[in-house]
This record gives sequence, C-alpha cells and structure tokens, in this order.
Amino acid sequence: MKNPFKLQTIFSSLLLGVSFASLSVAVSPTSVAAFSYNETVDGDLPSFARNSPIFALDIGENTFIGEQTFGYNFSDFDSFTFKIPDGTFLESILIDIELLTVGAGILSRTTYSLLDESLVNLDLEESIVIASSDRQLFLSSLPLSSGQYSLQHNSLSGAVASGEFRTASYTFSLNVGETAPKSVPEPNNLLSLLAFGALITGNTFRKKLLGKN
Repeated sequence: MKNPFKLQTIFSSLLLGVSFASLSVAVSPTSVAAFSYNETVDGDLPSFARNSPIFALDIGENTFIGEQTFGYNFSDFDSFTFKIPDGTFLESILIDIELLTVGAGILSRTTYSLLDESLVNLDLEESIVIASSDRQLFLSSLPLSSGQYSLQHNSLSGAVASGEFRTASYTFSLNVGETAPKSVPEPNNLLSLLAFGALITGNTFRKKLLGKN
C-alpha cells in the first residue's frame, strides 16, 4: 500500500511552489531609475518656481541637491517644478539641510511652499530649522496624485555682517510610489492566503486517499 502521507506532502509542496512562483510574478514591481538633479552638475535652480523647467519624476527616491546662500546684500533661493507620472503618487517629501563651514554669521531657517499647477498654495508654508535631518514636509497634503507641482523657496533667515554670508547644503527627497489596485491583497496577506489554500487542498487529497484504503 502506498503511503498516503508521503503523497500528501509532495502534493502540498508542489502547490506551495506554484503559489510562490505566481506570487513573485504578481507583486514584483518594475524597476525604474529615479530622477536626480544636482546643482553642481546640472546648474543653479531658479529663484521662482514659475521659471523652473518641469522635472519628470520616476518611481522611487527622486533627489534635488544644491546650496542656499544668505548674504548681507544678496540671497540665493532655489525653487523647482516637478511632474508625478500617471498611475503613481507622491508619498513623501523630505529635506536634509546643514550649514557649510565657509562664510561667517548666522543662517538659521529656510521656508518653502508647496504649489499646484496654477502656482496656488496647497498647504501652509514650512519653516525649516537649519540644520535638519530627514525633516518631513507638507504631511497634510500627501500623498499627491499624478500631476504638476512646485516647491517655492520663500525666505532665508539669519544675521550676517556687511560683506559676509552663510551657505547651507540641502537634499530634497521626493518618494514616488505606484498606486496599488484596491482589489489586490497586500503581499503578506496574499502569501498567507496562498499557503492556507495549499494546506487545505493537501489535507483534502490525503483524506480521499485514506478513504480508498
């Protein structure tokens, strides 16, 4: 007489193997290179968002890297406009900003506004302390669906003497994700359902074998 337990184990294992293969095909995301802009390489960003090129973001972490300078008779403001692709959404906006050792005086804060395609404010102005690390911005407006938006640099605050300046380096990180259909279970839940289904099928097959012997 054949061992029904051995058959049940093999059958369940095969089902689980097929389930895992199907899962990997169903939930594996398409790898897309995210966008990166660096003022050192790509040029200075404009002071006003209306003068900015429209930068097309990609899925993943998109970065804007540059420097802001606060001087006695001048200041360097950096604004930019970006587009979120169809079928995706902007999950978060973060900034890392720190003072450079060059110059003298105080540079304590920088402020930004989030604008829609018509350059209308979407949220309250964010006042950012210098230095800040992984500071999340505009939480009440996120996530943002596909479309065109801007980050407008409004002000720099500090105190410098005549002829002096202070400079801060920054990195904006804009994280874009894909919109998951509501009908598709979360990956962890889907894995549990597939494993549970394979177990039930294996036990049913075992009972049928035992009934024949």
